[in-house]
Amino acid sequence: MLKPRLLLIDDPYYLFNKTEREQIFSLLSSLNGEQPMLIASADDDFTNAIADRMIDLSY
Repeated sequence: MLKPRLLLIDDPYYLFNKTEREQIFSLLSSLNGEQPMLIASADDDFTNAIADRMIDLSY
C-alpha cells in the first residue's frame, strides 16, 4: 500500500484549479524514476513527460 508496484492515476487534474494542478504535476514529477506510474489523462502535460505508460483519453 505504501510502495505500489504501479501507481494508477485516472485524470489527475480533474476538479483542480491552476495552483492545485501545478502542485499535482510537481508531486508526480518528483516521483518520476522512483515510482512506476500509469496515468490516464487527456492533458498534454502528462504525455510521455512523467508517466511510464500513458493512456490518452482525448480520442
